[in-house]
Amino acid sequence: MAGINDYPQLKPFVDPKGTVSNVETSEVGGVKYVRITQHFDEGEGGQLLFKIAGANPEQIAIDNVVDFPSAVLMTEAIVGYSGTMSDGDHAKVAAEAVKQVDVYKTGDGPDHGNLACMWACRHVVYFATSAWITKTDGTAQFYEELQKGGMKPDKADDLPSGAIIISPTTSKGIGHVGILGAGTGGSRLVYSNHSPSRNDPVARWKQNYSVKSFTDAHTAKGLQTYFYRLPSVGAATS
Repeated sequence: MAGINDYPQLKPFVDPKGTVSNVETSEVGGVKYVRITQHFDEGEGGQLLFKIAGANPEQIAIDNVVDFPSAVLMTEAIVGYSGTMSDGDHAKVAAEAVKQVDVYKTGDGPDHGNLACMWACRHVVYFATSAWITKTDGTAQFYEELQKGGMKPDKADDLPSGAIIISPTTSKGIGHVGILGAGTGGSRLVYSNHSPSRNDPVARWKQNYSVKSFTDAHTAKGLQTYFYRLPSVGAATS
């Protein structure tokens, strides 16, 4: 099994605050790719994807979850949006977020729940509405989908419970996503995935942030935090 020491040229790209848990390789079209999975003390994790061609590696992706390129040309159905969900649907999602606290185990998600924040969030929305607001497991990808789908961020206090809070992954750090609960201002409750940690090893859905603590934690990484109504899923595009 490959390790980070097998790729010293990639070490400068790896966040020194994290721990490399896995190094995977794949060859596509004669080109070698390396995917690195990192875990962090706060329980969140992410992946980096590199193209190895010659002496200089090229970082081509970073997100909570990153897929290797495929040698097969595929047509992928992309979730399309048609406005936003109703207040009634938001109320259903808010109730589901509360219902699933410490009940919904997320170990079936990416990397045994370590990289499952987007995966868990989209499943909770699906449990409540029978709609997949995304098929991606990365916050950067989902944020891009929201933008391309015409969704506009808003102030948290102008949004109903059940809405989305997201700090999308960038080159500055790995992001996170959750669902807004009751309250106002910085003390408003946030529900999201809890990744396994040394002190709490079970991956599960939790009420684990407030708006302030979520925003502060990701501001410290250099990330922006946004708030959105749930998108209404329309026709898929290819």
